[in-house]
Amino acid sequence: MRDQEVRIPSINKRIVGLDELRGIAIIVVLIGHGRGLIPDSPKLIAGIGHYGVILFFFISGFIIAKILLSEREKYSRSEISKYEYFSTFYIRRIFRILPLFFLSLLISAILYPETSQYFKQSVVFIQNYYWANTDKIMMRTDVTWSLAVEEHMYIVFPALFFFLRRNQAIVALACIIVAGFLFLSGVFPHGPFNHHKFFVTHMNMQYIALGALLAFGNLGRYLAVTLMVMWLIFCGLMQLKGIKVGAHGIGGQVIDSVSFFVVMLISLGYLRGISKLGFLRYIGLRCYGIYIIHFFVSVLVIEYLGRSVEFFVVYIVVSLLLAEISLRYFEEPIQNHRAIYEKNKLLSKELFKLMGIGLFGVTCLIVLG
Repeated sequence: MRDQEVRIPSINKRIVGLDELRGIAIIVVLIGHGRGLIPDSPKLIAGIGHYGVILFFFISGFIIAKILLSEREKYSRSEISKYEYFSTFYIRRIFRILPLFFLSLLISAILYPETSQYFKQSVVFIQNYYWANTDKIMMRTDVTWSLAVEEHMYIVFPALFFFLRRNQAIVALACIIVAGFLFLSGVFPHGPFNHHKFFVTHMNMQYIALGALLAFGNLGRYLAVTLMVMWLIFCGLMQLKGIKVGAHGIGGQVIDSVSFFVVMLISLGYLRGISKLGFLRYIGLRCYGIYIIHFFVSVLVIEYLGRSVEFFVVYIVVSLLLAEISLRYFEEPIQNHRAIYEKNKLLSKELFKLMGIGLFGVTCLIVLG
């Protein structure tokens, strides 16, 4: 999103540093996923893209919870109806996420028709589970596993925050966090996933829930910190027994915990100096487009140019350029129509009805074939 032209949720405007943090997260992802472009790249950067995604999860959980809690307060004051609470949230998600996501699926189907048959799983956001189970996904849409995780939580959070009292919602989030960590550690069986098991929702939901807890004031923060510290202690004990927890072991869990504490500090108004790094804000406001686009760019650069440090720079520059073009001429024009559906109940109902029919149809195709 652009600094001035694109409408940014008001809650995000008041929290200095979050866009810059998004910028850091997408840079980490770009480096991790572009490693193959650099001959003899350091092993140190292998897999670091995952840390950027986890940072995104923390940020997303916090922002979404903050927005939903604010909307819930409006409902309590009779400023909005129950329908407006839910419809506004989902319309915003639809217009923000789906256009570029669907475009990426279309591009993948055109460039790699041999994997277009997995379009169905991606449309209903079960591609992370299907990929983990079969090792099959639409080419160059691998990164959308994290979108699936977030979408699954977007189904849960609005109802959770609306129907439960504040303390009950905190307890529910704590249960999600504990369950997620137990799945990740192997205490709970992770299921029949032999390929990309660390990308399934029940092994990542804890990160979004931890971010969400930060929106619940002191009680939420204390609980989140307690759970994170207990998790690190558990991982340390497992490491002493020679048991690796997660994809990257204790080291990876420490890095993830540092990301969590940085998000918490920024949510409290600390680390405001990061806002002086304008280039991070610029990149952060375009992070979604970069995230979706960069995986296509990396393979095309390798295929048509080759591997070198110079071509790695080309990959970065082209990803940023295409993300800018996507924002200006595709994403933003679509988002400009969002308010029409937010204000018109009849139109929003027709939109939800159309999406419901589509999802039902695709689900039937998956089940039948």
